[in-house]
Amino acid sequence: MGSGKSTTMRLIAKRLQEVGQQALPVHERTQFHSARATDELEHWFEPWRDGARLSSPLELGSRSR
Repeated sequence: MGSGKSTTMRLIAKRLQEVGQQALPVHERTQFHSARATDELEHWFEPWRDGARLSSPLELGSRSR
């Protein structure tokens, strides 16, 4: 919290756009964020504890899309 993640994300997206690259700044609280595959798990910060609900690391990866 307060370490500049959102500012950095916006700056990187802006710089990429300035050189003609498509870039969309995605905030960490964006719904369906690609890196938040464990949001609905009981132990969202320790997904291995919900192993019965996850059949494999591949399944966990597929949830992040």
